[in-house]
Amino acid sequence: DQRHFAAKIIGVDEASDLAIIQIQAKNLPQIKFAKPNSTEVGDRVVAIGNPFGLDQSVTSGIVSALERSNLQLESYENFIQFDAPINPGNSGGALVNTSGELIGINTAIISPQQGGNVGIGFAIPVNMVYNVAKQLIQYGKVERGIVGIMVQTITPAIAESLDLSITSGAIVTEVSPNSPANKAGIKTGDIITQVNNSPIHSASQIVNTVGFIRTNTKVDIDVLRHGKVVTLTPTIIDPKKQKALDQKNNPYLYGLSLQDFNQYNPAQGKINGVLVIAVSPDSNAWSAGLNPGDIILEANSKPVENTLKLENEAKKATENLMLRIIRKSSFSYIIISNLPPAGSIEMQSKENDTAGSHN
Repeated sequence: DQRHFAAKIIGVDEASDLAIIQIQAKNLPQIKFAKPNSTEVGDRVVAIGNPFGLDQSVTSGIVSALERSNLQLESYENFIQFDAPINPGNSGGALVNTSGELIGINTAIISPQQGGNVGIGFAIPVNMVYNVAKQLIQYGKVERGIVGIMVQTITPAIAESLDLSITSGAIVTEVSPNSPANKAGIKTGDIITQVNNSPIHSASQIVNTVGFIRTNTKVDIDVLRHGKVVTLTPTIIDPKKQKALDQKNNPYLYGLSLQDFNQYNPAQGKINGVLVIAVSPDSNAWSAGLNPGDIILEANSKPVENTLKLENEAKKATENLMLRIIRKSSFSYIIISNLPPAGSIEMQSKENDTAGSHN
């Protein structure tokens, strides 16, 4: 109605590209939120926005697809795809159904042109909008947690190979050792079918569902295991807290990706050890100067022919873990300290010049 107000920012969530602002005003109409999961493919929709500065433009179309993900548009993706023409300036505008209910917030387009519309637009669904808005209003920020699992979408080929009675869901491919999922009893091979009574059809659904539950909250996860449904209840944990726990439980090998190594080299003979695949920059091993490609032969003067033996020697270590390594055909020693890596990188890189340093 052409009134103008100064707004106060209540909270911003960059991961979902949403924010809450507050104005002091009277006689403001309020849009009604559609029921979560009520939108279907083929529903007619109307997109409202400000394309190219053309205020309050309205376009119409249909819902083309639901639960679009893996588009690398936002950190958390569960988009409604629609063909109502939208252009730069539509972002943040309402996507409504024929009853005038909000079903999403316009957020992005895919176009081979320079930002022009080709009928592929995306909106954040109303249930995600509601969850983000609720946390921003109550806490001023969105806290996202994890349960400590890696999942993969069930495909018809996987379902057939595992002789499953279902053809959708997500299979657990990895469970972190010290995670809430591990403590709750989730196992690799479990098929997740529901999270908090919401059906799960893909791995991205789990990421989005768990990602919008606040930390320190219990979550009900239904899994299919050996043909039977089991309900497990892990507690959502802050990723930073989980990271600190992992580092505390395994200070020497935390942040390392390792692989058994067995090879014959004419210059050095048969080599049995552990190959370093990757090193996390926030780890004690990184601070000590361990690099990808290094081959670990000994730990505290004990031969380590495989990762299991290396883990056992690391558990025995108290203050330091001394590794004998091969790097580019040269032998050297590296000392991994049981101290927090912050503040010690410079000192340790000088001590380990013979083994190389990170840049």
